[in-house]
Amino acid sequence: MSRALKQKKPDPLKPSANTAPPMEDWQKALAGLRKPPRIFWQKARGQIPLLTFVFFAVIASLGFNALINQARKPKFTRSQCLVRMDISIAREANTQLSTKTAKLIREFVTGYRHRQRLPLAGINIVRKDPSIYFQYDADCGKKAIMTRALAEAFSVRHPDLMKFQLSKDVIEPGTDTLAISGPSWIDEK
Repeated sequence: MSRALKQKKPDPLKPSANTAPPMEDWQKALAGLRKPPRIFWQKARGQIPLLTFVFFAVIASLGFNALINQARKPKFTRSQCLVRMDISIAREANTQLSTKTAKLIREFVTGYRHRQRLPLAGINIVRKDPSIYFQYDADCGKKAIMTRALAEAFSVRHPDLMKFQLSKDVIEPGTDTLAISGPSWIDEK
């Protein structure tokens, strides 16, 4: 065989012009080619100017705040949020509520309000003419449903103690009912 046909095998320990440089050189070369991490306002071909980003962020937050304020805006008057629940007492001889029964009702309503997240602004238990006034500060259109649910929960917990009757009268705020006022109602007085 001729020498031209025979080729030498390259020595693996000896670097040649056709072989790749050692790994350390590749890592150094790649380190120079790495791109900085993209920031969320950068486009693929360039950056969105910072002022444009800030402008749209401010507009979006103002719109979001306007929606929240619209939802929080009071929609009802105080008299639309008042409801009276008349009580008929089964066990007591006279028609007045005892202090013990009034305390039992108040404790139950307070606990129920927190468990059910009831939008209840306040209650007034009238012992002389047994009734309870409830004033809601949100969802006043559902005041009858919420008050009936509260009365049913009390009746389940304390059966045969008393019966409740939801009044259909329009209740006006005052010292004899409830006079809570504030920004939750249209007529905050």
